[in-house]
Parts: sequence; C-alpha cells; structure tokens
Amino acid sequence: MNSDQWPDDYRPQPNEGPFTLTVDGEVFTLRMRPDGGDECTWESGPNEGYGFGGGPVRTLGHPDAEPYLKTIEEHRESIRNFLGMIDPETGYIGWFPARVPALDHAALTGALVERPDAVVPVHPVAGGGPDGETPVR
Repeated sequence: MNSDQWPDDYRPQPNEGPFTLTVDGEVFTLRMRPDGGDECTWESGPNEGYGFGGGPVRTLGHPDAEPYLKTIEEHRESIRNFLGMIDPETGYIGWFPARVPALDHAALTGALVERPDAVVPVHPVAGGGPDGETPVR
C-alpha cells in the first residue's frame, strides 16, 4: 500500500500495512507493530534490510493508556532524521550525524576524550573502556 497519498495528519494503526513512504526521493517500508511501535526499512538504500524502528510511545505513569501513534508527517520527519545520520560512504548511521554539530552531539551522548590525533566520544553509560569506566584512548 502506498501511503504517499494519505493526509499528513493520518495516524497508521497497529497491524496496518506494510506501506511505503517516499521521503526526499528515498523509499521506505513502514510496518506497524501490534503494540503501536513501528519498523521502517530503507528499501532504496545501499544496505539491504537496513532501517530503524521505535517502540510505542506511552504516557509515563499510565501503563494502561493507549499508545501515541505517530502521524504520517511525524513518520516522514523520523525518516528525515534517520537519513540525516547516514554516512554517505557506508550507507549506515555514522558516529556523528551530518545534521548535528559534533559538540552538540557530544553534549547529548557523553563526554569527549582528547587524543593527540582525534577526539573520541565516550558512551555515557558504558564509559567506553573494557571495564566500563576507563575512557578509551
């Protein structure tokens, strides 16, 4: 099913689809899961089966609340964000997304460790080293 003809405010329902979305010339297949989450496969991308997904959005403190279902426009924006993170040389998500400046990215993801030849991000949870605490140098 081609959803490019649906209005921007349409909210695909769980178990609906799969359907295709074309965003900035790239084709994606979107599958809605029964729990309200989604899986998005980059059909026109260089790496077969590559894409991203998301869990259902729920209201904190209200486990019985209905999940928030994204609109078609919100799905398109998620796809644009995904494409903005793609390294054009590999076709995979790069360490520093093209649309996010390195310093802002570092502030969101963890500290920077200086090396004579590079600046290496350290994961804020794992710490980066084999012991989970020592930064990788």
